[in-house]
Amino acid sequence: PADRRFSHCQVPGLCERALGAMAKDNARQSSGVPCNLSAVRARADGPKGRRSLLNSTKQTGRPTFLLPSLKWLLKRIYSSIVRVFFYDVPHTVRAAAGKKDMLLVRTDGLGDLILAIPILKHIKEAYRGSYIVLLTREEWVSLFRECPYIDEIIPWNIRRYRASILCRIRFLRSLRKRNFKLAIHPVYSRESLSDEVFCCCRAAEKIGIDGDLNNIGPREKSMNNRYYSRLIEISDDVNSEIDRNRKFTESLIGKSIDPKEFQPELWPSGSDRAVAQGLLKQAGLDPLSDIIVAIFPGASWRGKQWASDSYAEIADRATEQYGAKIAVCGGETDLAAAVAVTSKMKARSVNLVGRVSLRELAAICESCCLFIGNDTGPLHIAVAMGTPTLCIMGGGHFGRFHPYGDPAKNRLVFKRMDCYNCNWKCIYKTVRCIEEIRVDDVWHETQKMMNTLILPGRKEGRTTINSIETPLPR
Repeated sequence: PADRRFSHCQVPGLCERALGAMAKDNARQSSGVPCNLSAVRARADGPKGRRSLLNSTKQTGRPTFLLPSLKWLLKRIYSSIVRVFFYDVPHTVRAAAGKKDMLLVRTDGLGDLILAIPILKHIKEAYRGSYIVLLTREEWVSLFRECPYIDEIIPWNIRRYRASILCRIRFLRSLRKRNFKLAIHPVYSRESLSDEVFCCCRAAEKIGIDGDLNNIGPREKSMNNRYYSRLIEISDDVNSEIDRNRKFTESLIGKSIDPKEFQPELWPSGSDRAVAQGLLKQAGLDPLSDIIVAIFPGASWRGKQWASDSYAEIADRATEQYGAKIAVCGGETDLAAAVAVTSKMKARSVNLVGRVSLRELAAICESCCLFIGNDTGPLHIAVAMGTPTLCIMGGGHFGRFHPYGDPAKNRLVFKRMDCYNCNWKCIYKTVRCIEEIRVDDVWHETQKMMNTLILPGRKEGRTTINSIETPLPR
């Protein structure tokens, strides 16, 4: 069989290393301005990918033309081989009799995945009795262990997949052993790797979105479109990601959906809540009586991070005026940003960075009165848990991923600029739309939320803990 012949090919080690390191090298060479992962993918795989490789010599001052050109050539050879031996036309595969297995592919970031959770909910309701499989990044799997809308999770290690051709082949061959009745790829900004995985799966029907070209080139997107049985178009007038997801789902299931019924949710278990409560109480914080404000100073890209001294000043003002207790949160990679904030604070704070899992972080957010942070994944965790949020928002994807839900509970502070919606390909040496947000503007919104939303509920003697209204001790 074709699969077996290809798996026995001897791939040179240079080819494997070159393909895996290409995205990183392009990001370093293509611009002196910091860029996020989406920009890295766009430069590595998009229509400008080859041009950035050719210009690398001018930008670095080193004769690096030969190696980048070789990497580009090897990638094209690899893509052609995978397309011939693994890409699967939907109508050529028949699902087994009686089978209703469905595959949903979401391999993007944490926030994007949380915004896609309502899709799972409505698919589960529309296709009753179906066995729903979610293919997502390995690091997000734990968040979905308690999800009632999926029956199985296929973890995808994106780092190994990028770095090793043999890893790619093994993963794709394993995935192709499954025959799905329906495969769904509800991603507006499709990118090369996730499109490759989706096009290689076996399914009787494959449905996706005919989205933009932010993360993929027009030639590659056009070629991949042949392996979709149906591409749903979303009007350009719909800018919000959650509204795009809703429009896609409406087209998929054939009925309209109330926006109020299309909101993210998460499912921390009782043990997750117990761990969160234990950590807070161990740090001297009582979720039932204290005004706990969660500060999240990190982000997946440093250009989205608001200044640490600005966060410290907001935390000190909240402590002084409202008696708030500050909990600094984040993952292990956010430790430096968290230390920078806590070291500049005058008030006492609790550093929970890197000490909890994603589900435990959701339980901590649930216990907080307010979440203040950058435009990143944990912001969407807080929204899904019903915690009021204040987002420090830049202009790279302004209006696309936030705000949504209750506008009184989920607010943002931003500095309007003419270069908004640049896909984080900043034209300045520094990310001005983040750096020039003033402390006073953030504090004004913090006061407004405290005075109109948080304190009135406490004066009535009630708070929300674990999604249940609980009387406050007097």
